[in-house]
Formats: sequence, structure tokens, C-alpha cells
Amino acid sequence: MQVLGWTVLLVLVVGGAAAGYWWWRFPGAAGFVFGPAFASDRAELTAARRHVRAQHRRVNRALSPLRKDVQSAQREQQKRIREAQRALDEARESGPGKQLGTLDSVVLYERSLQINGQDVAIDQVMSAEAEQPRGRGHSHTELVIGLGYGGVQREYYRDRSRVRPEPGSAKAAGASGVTKVTRATGAKSAAAAEGEMPLRSYREVRSFADRIRRAAAEERKRLELLPELLDSLERDLAEAKDDTGAIDEARTALRHAEARAERDPELLRARDELEDAREAWRELAGRLPPG
Repeated sequence: MQVLGWTVLLVLVVGGAAAGYWWWRFPGAAGFVFGPAFASDRAELTAARRHVRAQHRRVNRALSPLRKDVQSAQREQQKRIREAQRALDEARESGPGKQLGTLDSVVLYERSLQINGQDVAIDQVMSAEAEQPRGRGHSHTELVIGLGYGGVQREYYRDRSRVRPEPGSAKAAGASGVTKVTRATGAKSAAAAEGEMPLRSYREVRSFADRIRRAAAEERKRLELLPELLDSLERDLAEAKDDTGAIDEARTALRHAEARAERDPELLRARDELEDAREAWRELAGRLPPG
């Protein structure tokens, strides 16, 4: 019973809303709104409204490409702004940059050199050399890194060309280039750690030292040119924000087209016919209907 009551209430609400909308569309006494004698008058007003809507759709279809031109110009400007902002952010980036290579505990980045977990700004690297101690009994290579504040970092590697692999598992380990790693740095002698150094050839160490020097030289050059580069990128960003020429041109073309559309003969004729139909309804029912 309760469900039936809610159903009846829902029907009354929906029916009342529909009747109210219909009354708003065709104001006046109930006979004018719902009476079959005035169906043709209501149909004439409805047809006039539909004709106006059809003309508006036709005009909007003609304006649609111009509106898309405005949106396209806006998107293009936003894209240019994003690209200029990205380039500026990348130039300002102070992180280590892209990784360029590794040699065991030494990791080379574009703007940083990591040695045993400690970071050194790459522009502070003044030299990087591969050295082999002279004298008998030495079978290792040193990676010697000179720093701008006078410090020196040394990393030691067993020379692959001077190591004779032992039979069995030791030979296999030697062939794969893997040995137990314990670094000797600073003042510690190379001989103390010679048996447990990473296995690298002199050529490998020298090649990595060359890469460090090149990266350091490139970073110093970048830092030297950075102020000028930042000024240029900031100007590019400002220009991208200020350059609204394409947007203004597209908007002007759209405004002119919209002005012409408002004078479209078919649209004006449809509006006149609708106004005539509205006036005819007011004469009939005493109230002016909406357009």
C-alpha cells in the first residue's frame, strides 16, 4: 500500500511538472493551453520556434571552424609556454643529471661524480688520470682524481692483464671480471689491498678517466655560459606568454563572422516569423509566450 502511495505521488509530481512546462510554453487559460480547438495555433508557434533553432544550428555550424581556430591558437600558445618553461627548468636543474658511466664504486653523472657514495661537483674535478706504479711486484692501476680544493681521491684496481687466474673457481671468477671488493683510498698503500681490488684493465681505467675529464670540462663550460643561457630562456618564456597574435587574429575573424551571422537573412526571417507567431498567440490568449 505504501509503495502504491509513493507511485501515485511520483506520477502527480511528474505530471504537474510537465503541465507547468507546457503552460509556460503556451501561457493563457487552460483551454488555450490544452484544448484541441487551439492545437493548430500551438503547432504554428512550435514550428516557428523550431525554425529559429534550425537556423541557429546552421549558423553555428558555419562558425564552428572559426571557434576551433581560436581554440587551436590558444593550445599552440600554451604548448609554447610549456616548452619554454620546461627548457628553463632544465637549465636551472641543480641535480646530478644523467648518469654517464660507472667504474665499480665511482659513478659519473653530468654534473656530479660519486666516489664511494660521496658526491663531488663535477666542475670541481681538475684532473683524472690512470696511473700504474713503477717497480716490480705491482700489478694494479690507480684512478687518481684531483679536486679543485687541492684534495686527491684514489681508487685502486687489479690489472687484468697481469693477473694469472688459478685453476677451477678462481679461473672462472677471473674470466668474469668479478672479485671481492675492498677499496684502498687516500694514504693507504695499494699493496695492502692488492689482493682484494676490483679487476680492471689499465685501458678500462684510462678510458673512464678520460670520460671524467670530458664531463668536467663540459660542465665548466656549461656553468660559464649558464647566466647568458638563463637570460635567453627567460626572454623566450616571456615572449611566449606575450605573443597572442595568432589568438587575437583568430578571435577577430570569429567576431566578424558572428557579426555577419547576426545579419544572416534566413535567421532574421525566422526570427521575424517567430515574433509574428508570439504576437498572434498574445492576441489569442492574452499573454506573450517565450521565444
